[in-house]
Amino acid sequence: AAAFAMALGNNSSLKELFLGVNRGITNSGWVDIAVALCDPSSINATYSSNHTLQRVANDASDLPTCLNTYLATNSHNVKRQIPMQKIVVQHQDHLDMEPTFEWGLKILPLVVAWLDRVQVVLDLTEDGVKLMSLHKLNAINQFIRAMPADLERDVICES
Repeated sequence: AAAFAMALGNNSSLKELFLGVNRGITNSGWVDIAVALCDPSSINATYSSNHTLQRVANDASDLPTCLNTYLATNSHNVKRQIPMQKIVVQHQDHLDMEPTFEWGLKILPLVVAWLDRVQVVLDLTEDGVKLMSLHKLNAINQFIRAMPADLERDVICES
């Protein structure tokens, strides 16, 4: 299963995987395959996960719920929305902005615009819209805390 998971993580064309009767895949193996479809370790890892596999046929056992969820997400009609949806779901508690800090404050408007686009593209409920608003505030807060000198310099230069 680990070999399948590794191969799936780098694959962008396989839509269906038929395993037949394969009793050798343990629950841990299924979790490895699920992580290949949606790696929660970072936003970049989630974005780089497999967004094409839509079906795993296995005669030996039921698939874990998380794997079924990711397969269903990958079946979404608009492919560019799949990574966006996975990022929002997997990182809903905290969108870590640190990987974007290397670009400085100039990336912040793009992050906020992306979060605005999430609201429209994913057709969020009222609670989802509130969550996106909190993510925007959190993102701005992370930038301010990480770059107070840059922010101060930019404000002084514009005055």
